[in-house]
Amino acid sequence: MRRLIAKELILSFVPDGEQRIWRSLTRMKLQLTRDRVRLQLAIIFADWGKPAEAESVYAEMMARARREYVAPGTLAIAASAVGMLDEALCHAREAFEIRDPFCRIDFSKYWPDSARLRADPRFQEILLEFRLD
Repeated sequence: MRRLIAKELILSFVPDGEQRIWRSLTRMKLQLTRDRVRLQLAIIFADWGKPAEAESVYAEMMARARREYVAPGTLAIAASAVGMLDEALCHAREAFEIRDPFCRIDFSKYWPDSARLRADPRFQEILLEFRLD
């Protein structure tokens, strides 16, 4: 995590316009990496039987989503790991509606992180609605 913060600090002092674009793209990449790390933390805590820690990670992701973009597919899987299936389904529907590019991977039947979400029959209805089963 320290390396990510150090890279962001280095990237924040770039005066050239072309490099500003590169800085923005790199920041987006780092942000996606952090969101994926948080997602994995929520899943691990839920699997270890530590629901309070998993809920804490999910709450942090939701707070972050209020300030900046967090992929709704990521939020859906994190919510399902915590056991908030209604919220997970809302996030999943939003991911499909905005055509989140990670939907095909995140909600794939071959992707183990989405197993909890795929077990819900309401999610299967969403997949059929968007023709992605």
